[in-house]
Amino acid sequence: MPGPRDAFYTLLLFAPVLLWGYYRKRSNERSSHPPSPTSLPLVGNLFSLPSGPEHVMYMQIGRQLKSDIVYLSLLGHEIVVLNSSKAASELLDKRSASYSDRFCPLIITDQDLWENQARALLRRLTGVSAEGHRFDNLKDEVVFSMTSSIFQLAYGYTAKEKPDPYFDAAHESDHNAARAAMITTFYVNIFPFLNYIPEWIPGTGWKRTIRAWRKQKDYALDAPFRWTQDQVRQGTNADSIIADLLQDHSITSGLSVEERDIRLKELGHVLFSGGTDTTALLVLSFVAAMVLNPDVQAKAQQEIDLALGSGVAAMETRTPIGTYLADSLRFLIGVFKMMFTVDTGYLRVPLCYWFDGTHLDELMHIFRAITRDESVYVDPEKFNPDRFLDPDVPHAPAFGWGRRKCPGIHFGEASLFITIASLLATFTFSKRKDSSGDDIEPVIENTSDSILLGLKPFELEFAPRSDAHRQLISESDPSH
Repeated sequence: MPGPRDAFYTLLLFAPVLLWGYYRKRSNERSSHPPSPTSLPLVGNLFSLPSGPEHVMYMQIGRQLKSDIVYLSLLGHEIVVLNSSKAASELLDKRSASYSDRFCPLIITDQDLWENQARALLRRLTGVSAEGHRFDNLKDEVVFSMTSSIFQLAYGYTAKEKPDPYFDAAHESDHNAARAAMITTFYVNIFPFLNYIPEWIPGTGWKRTIRAWRKQKDYALDAPFRWTQDQVRQGTNADSIIADLLQDHSITSGLSVEERDIRLKELGHVLFSGGTDTTALLVLSFVAAMVLNPDVQAKAQQEIDLALGSGVAAMETRTPIGTYLADSLRFLIGVFKMMFTVDTGYLRVPLCYWFDGTHLDELMHIFRAITRDESVYVDPEKFNPDRFLDPDVPHAPAFGWGRRKCPGIHFGEASLFITIASLLATFTFSKRKDSSGDDIEPVIENTSDSILLGLKPFELEFAPRSDAHRQLISESDPSH
């Protein structure tokens, strides 16, 4: 009768056959993959990756391999990188039925909301322009302005003072989620089996961190939703998306109250996530670009003054800047389009698909490489709004492709344009000077601990363009 020893020898006998079969299977898969850097057993391409931020690293690999599509295997995680708009469009536009699993918030357009918020932002910036820690003050006011607009839109909520607990909770939740999305933040993202190790074993403190983050996210989603729900019950709610959905039962018919609340909480937070951090980063990147390119700033301000009479006159009459888009503000539009080429992060889509004989296990399109494609943009690293005066130069695909294209595109573009135009019309951003009166060259660097990039603090000055602008800003009423 066969015993355990016989079973062991049988397994040992067939082990080479099993290993050979596994190797053949993996070899066949590798032969159908796109170009890839040097790979080693078990770890894959881990030791072939250049150093630096992930989004820059992926672009460098594509250039080294001279390929728009790159395959990577990292400790069992298989990734396909798209480094050109052509490749991304081919997959995400023409084959969008296979790549449509990204949820993007449904955001309505409300130009008055953004115009009022832009005017409020100008007033707050006037108050902090002479204080120390200028970057921190600027960032704080920009983020507060973007958050205020989205919370009014989503919940009908207006912050009474700073800091606001709902705002802070929402930002903390998004920051935690963005950090958790980075493959390198937690080892469990690379070694999934770690999820099954008991929490009492040393080295599993990340489990307590994740549990705390989940609890914090629950509060961030629940608190503003409950506030709006109470306002609806009392009949004192302002117009907002969540309030409308709470009152329109036809939209949520078929759902239990618990299911409805869960979905509306998620919707409210998705509206915040999709419309706040990225827009705030683009505004801060615009400021950095103006500090580094004073000639661009002066040219855009001159164009605004010629088109609207002057920045002061435009604010006094509340002339709709959009009226002049087609003819009078072409350079300003170029500045606006340039902002969609800055580094804000990247998008990732899990999938399993075949494309031109290539097996795609996980698709990632990298925005940095796409906006720096030299075959599309001449001298792509240069901040040159004039390039967009050529109608043949395409707008950077900042909002995605195909079914995954964000439906909030019009809202996002309008909000950013109004903010940029308002800042240019009334403020000047410049390099800070040292005690000798010489310019301090700012160092513009991205943070790299999150899937959504940010800017590290840098030296700058900002102030109203004139005393007339300062007085008008201080006297303006952002509610009208």
